[in-house]
Amino acid sequence: MKKIALLMALVLTVSMFAACGGSSGVDGTYELVSMKEGDTTYDVDQLKSMAEMMGVKGALITMELTSDGKANIASSFMEEVAGEGTYTLDGDKITVTIQDAPVSGTVDGKTITLAQDDMEMVFEKQ
Repeated sequence: MKKIALLMALVLTVSMFAACGGSSGVDGTYELVSMKEGDTTYDVDQLKSMAEMMGVKGALITMELTSDGKANIASSFMEEVAGEGTYTLDGDKITVTIQDAPVSGTVDGKTITLAQDDMEMVFEKQ
């Protein structure tokens, strides 16, 4: 149950993206494929299994980035946390801001990794 609560808290955090500015280069749709909490990593199958226990099927979190710097976050099990925001990109570094608190990450090909405290989320371009 603790893992589900942490997943939901992380979804809430990610879905509140509201940054200023952005740039092209990473535009497209990304889906959450893994999450790491401390020393424990959950792959997409484990995450979906936890979500299915809550009656949810399909993609857990999708993130759409547009070439004009906008981000749209959708969640299949917490619609109330879905939202629109923006992102900034500087080389392979991506930053989003959650209610004035920046969340940084890296872009590596088709993968975006976002980290906050001891939590890390990996999104893969679809």
